[in-house]
Amino acid sequence: MKPRFSTASALIVATLLLAGCAAAATGAPSAPAAAQPAATDTPVPAAPNLADLPPVGKIWFGSAFDADTFAISHRLTTVTAHEAFSFVAHLKKAIDGSKLAIRVSWNGQLVATTAANATGTGDVWGFSPGPLFEAGTWRYDLTDIGGNVLATGTIKATP
Repeated sequence: MKPRFSTASALIVATLLLAGCAAAATGAPSAPAAAQPAATDTPVPAAPNLADLPPVGKIWFGSAFDADTFAISHRLTTVTAHEAFSFVAHLKKAIDGSKLAIRVSWNGQLVATTAANATGTGDVWGFSPGPLFEAGTWRYDLTDIGGNVLATGTIKATP
């Protein structure tokens, strides 16, 4: 029998995702929701090594990323539901962080959309949203405020 994702669980997960995704990463996993860091970002260096970045329009997941180069460490496609992770997104166009949103879906169901609460302008962004808390397939979309998807990626969480 498959576990059911209850409305209460959805609200808890959405709240935690909103709190965790609101903080742009500094290369280390984000703090627990009770002690959220201020959102910041680091502009992309003039000549990043493109081999270390996801293709345009994609999101790569990993255990961490370098805040100077945005190179992802230990790329992941699967995490345990309680494992912290980071992601780097390579957007289709440069955008001001105040106009960037994060949309999160679980097993095809939208569970959260939030402002990225990031500063600066760029086409490469890194975040450490923290654990997912529920097993399943999680999709992250970075969008502009009009809802246009600028980068997308999927990660699987196991129990």
